[in-house]
Amino acid sequence: MKRGTQTSRMPIPREHGAWGILIGAFLSVPAYTKTLSLPQCLFLLAILLLFVSREPLLQVVRGRFRKDLFYWFLFFAVSGMGLLAFTAFLAKFPALVGYTGLMSLFFVIEMYLVRRGKAMSFVSHLMGTIGLTTIAPLTLLIHLQSPTTAVFFIWFLNILFFVSGILFVRYEIALKSKSARGYREVQRYRVAMVLYHLLLLLFFAVLIYADNLLTSTIFLFLPITIQGLWAVTSRQAITNLKVVGWLQVGQTLFFVFLIAWLI
Repeated sequence: MKRGTQTSRMPIPREHGAWGILIGAFLSVPAYTKTLSLPQCLFLLAILLLFVSREPLLQVVRGRFRKDLFYWFLFFAVSGMGLLAFTAFLAKFPALVGYTGLMSLFFVIEMYLVRRGKAMSFVSHLMGTIGLTTIAPLTLLIHLQSPTTAVFFIWFLNILFFVSGILFVRYEIALKSKSARGYREVQRYRVAMVLYHLLLLLFFAVLIYADNLLTSTIFLFLPITIQGLWAVTSRQAITNLKVVGWLQVGQTLFFVFLIAWLI
């Protein structure tokens, strides 16, 4: 009886960072447009259902096939697709279904990496992050109903922000490792974080020089740049990884606030 109860438990993703990316990227759009519609809220719910369907599918890909996992996948996937179709109808934007299908391409790559035993690799996390941030341009598409430069702009901002978060979290995890491999990863991520954030600031400095209308964008990334460079220079691991997670939550909320304030 106990075993049966365990196998039927709802497979909810425990990746708190992934939930944060999804919701944070979504919130960046109403912060940018200063509006929020019912179709956009329904779209978020549809994407969350599809995201939950990813968990049982990942377990199946890892070779843990069970009937209950398959049924849970069907339940969440069909519910998510149904709500997505309803959202497209309500928004009078049927192309939304097709554009959302592009989101799955990143998860196909992630599934392939999981199958190859590289679920914890940086590339796998990068693909997953880019896939999750597509909720931002898709949410903006519901508002604009055409793929303008603003759609790619909001996506680009989210990718840059959350990739910084990946580097920071993986660096902190590597710092806690006492193995030789962990030491090598610390050195690798230390260099990556310094180069990434310096290039990030340089990139936006060039944009500001080319077009002063984009001056405010550089301030969106100052908090995460300060966080990253502080982590590299202090060389002290944050002992509690929950603190690392809450730092990222705070950074995400501040990022959304800065978008609403500066752009």
